[in-house]
Amino acid sequence: DTDHMGVGGCSSGGHLTVGTCMLAAQRKEFKLRYQMHVYPGMDNYGIPDTTDDAIEVNTMYINLYSDVEATKNDPLVNPLTASDELLQQLPPALVLTAGADWLKGPADDFANRLMQNGVPVTYWCVAGAVHAFTIHFPGCWDEERAPKAQQFMLDCFRQYLL
Repeated sequence: DTDHMGVGGCSSGGHLTVGTCMLAAQRKEFKLRYQMHVYPGMDNYGIPDTTDDAIEVNTMYINLYSDVEATKNDPLVNPLTASDELLQQLPPALVLTAGADWLKGPADDFANRLMQNGVPVTYWCVAGAVHAFTIHFPGCWDEERAPKAQQFMLDCFRQYLL
C-alpha cells in the first residue's frame, strides 16, 4: 500500500533508513510516512577514543562503507551533515538508542536535528542496554529490555502506518 509505507532498521540499517528517506524526499518518486532508527550508526567519522575492541571493528566497517574523505559531507553517508531543508522533508521518526552504546551520542544529535527542523520524533533511550540488545545476537540479547523495546517499535509503526 503506497499510502502507508515506512522504513526502519537497526544499527547500520538505521543509517540506511535515513538515506532511503532522504532519497525519497529528494526524488519524490514515492512518499514514506515513517522512519525508525534503532541504535543507529549516524556518524561515520566520530569514533570515540576507547579501549573497547569495537573501535577496530567499527573503523574497518567505516572504511568498507565509503571513501571517508571523499564522502565526509555527503548526507547519504554522513546524515549529520544534511541541510535543514532536507531534514524538514523527512517523515516522523522513532529514534531508539541503547544507553551503553557509543553510537548513542550521534543518534541523539540526529534526533535533535530532526526535532529542531519540525519533524515529529519519538525518542527512547533504553538505559543500560548495549548495542543490538533487541536481536538474538550472542552477547547482546537482553531478556528483560528487548521484548519491551520490540513492542514499543511495533506500536510506533502502527501509529503512523495503520
